[in-house]
Amino acid sequence: MNYLIEIPVDSPLEKIKQSFNRELFLELKPSFVALKILRYDGNSIGSEIHLQIKSMFIVQNWVSVISNEWENDFEWGFEDVGKVLPFFLKSWKHKHIVRKSKKGSVIVEDVWYEPKQKWMSVFVRFFVYLQFKPRPKVYRRWFNNFAHE
Repeated sequence: MNYLIEIPVDSPLEKIKQSFNRELFLELKPSFVALKILRYDGNSIGSEIHLQIKSMFIVQNWVSVISNEWENDFEWGFEDVGKVLPFFLKSWKHKHIVRKSKKGSVIVEDVWYEPKQKWMSVFVRFFVYLQFKPRPKVYRRWFNNFAHE
């Protein structure tokens, strides 16, 4: 299954790249979960992100590894792949892409995932939607501050 969202912001690619860090990661956290970052190495190939997620009475671990990073004249991005996932996910691959645009940049969230069981598809799709729904607002608030520096 795929979830794709494109978010235009007023900041240049270079500023966005510098700001993809632990602090922004915490800002992007959905409000319906308690998130504890156990490890955050960054966005370079081989870096790991270890999370503990609490929602209601359920505690889940999530470990992702940065499997790819690229940069050219038009875009920068990296890809994380889930190695340890919550009980309802079989696989997870997430590309974070920042493309230059005439008015700043476009942040692209491109997620490929597979539920553990087919009957979980609707639940997992809803979870992914809730996880990414606040991101446009957060990204605009976070990155539009750089527009006139």
